[in-house]
Amino acid sequence: MLCCKIRSGRRSKGVIPCGRVAIRWSLEDLEEWLLIGSTLVEGSTLSEQDARDVLAGLTVSGHPVIEARELLNYRAGTAWLMEQLERSPYVSQDLVRDFHRRLLDGLADDAGHFKTRQNYVLRSDGSRHDYLRPGPVAEAPINGAVSWRFRHRK
Repeated sequence: MLCCKIRSGRRSKGVIPCGRVAIRWSLEDLEEWLLIGSTLVEGSTLSEQDARDVLAGLTVSGHPVIEARELLNYRAGTAWLMEQLERSPYVSQDLVRDFHRRLLDGLADDAGHFKTRQNYVLRSDGSRHDYLRPGPVAEAPINGAVSWRFRHRK
């Protein structure tokens, strides 16, 4: 079972005990290892130094404003999530949707909602390749629990 415990202080610390290993982090650690590193994925033009400057409140020119907004949303959303997990270690659908809403605030119309559109890629010839459609996410955990209980009845 995965547990989460967060202690507050000057630097919010967190612990996720998993078996014999405990991972400890602070918001500053997450900024350095996750937020700044996230600029290397999904086509961001921000360098690691640009990301540090944005997080320090500096304006970075020559990049789409949306990239700075994504980074700032990510930091604010992560800080909010750490506070929520300090109050309760339980993850709910509402918590996931609220976190998603904060991550995509001002960036997407579907912020705070489960995915309903399928992923696709545009091939070099202009044709579209569709992946599988999203499943009924909200029902998946319930169906899985019912299925597990049925299989493990005595």
